[in-house]
Amino acid sequence: PGMPQRFVPHIPRRPVMPDVIQQQNMFLPTEIAEEFLEKYKLLMKLLNGGVCPNGVKEYAPLRGVIYEKLNEIEELYSGDIGSEFVNSLKRGVLGKFVYLKPYKDGYAMYSLEKDLYYLCFALTTPLEEYVQEYSIMTTAIVPFQGFIVCDGLIVHHNVSLGKNMAKEYRDGYWHARKSGQLIKVV
Repeated sequence: PGMPQRFVPHIPRRPVMPDVIQQQNMFLPTEIAEEFLEKYKLLMKLLNGGVCPNGVKEYAPLRGVIYEKLNEIEELYSGDIGSEFVNSLKRGVLGKFVYLKPYKDGYAMYSLEKDLYYLCFALTTPLEEYVQEYSIMTTAIVPFQGFIVCDGLIVHHNVSLGKNMAKEYRDGYWHARKSGQLIKVV
């Protein structure tokens, strides 16, 4: 007796995944990220007269020195940071990029100087914490242990692309991806 119970169908829902889990494919494996950072920071310390730089404002200018003096760095510091790391830096790209957006398998970026699309990995912090989608930034991307790494030193130019330009870059990214021209693993 009493009121009949109403039947409420159970509709399964997709589980909501925390951002950390959804972003797991956008970061380097921890041990590789730590090795990259250890060598990169050591090199910058050596270039800074043995003093650790403090913050992006001190690290960013030193990064420019790295790419200007790669041959000297190879001679002077290969014993400290390893010749493989120096070779990775030599194949790296420092310049202006359009940061497109995060995808499930990495961060899409376009090099304005090289006219190439890249799929990069972050070291420790999501790129979207530094820069908004479809905006211009200066950074370096470095091939390291089979990955393309964004070095995390991002200088944002406070320039965001309009809808039409963003669409052009997005279309270019998908064309590069489908045609095999997207650079994602070295």
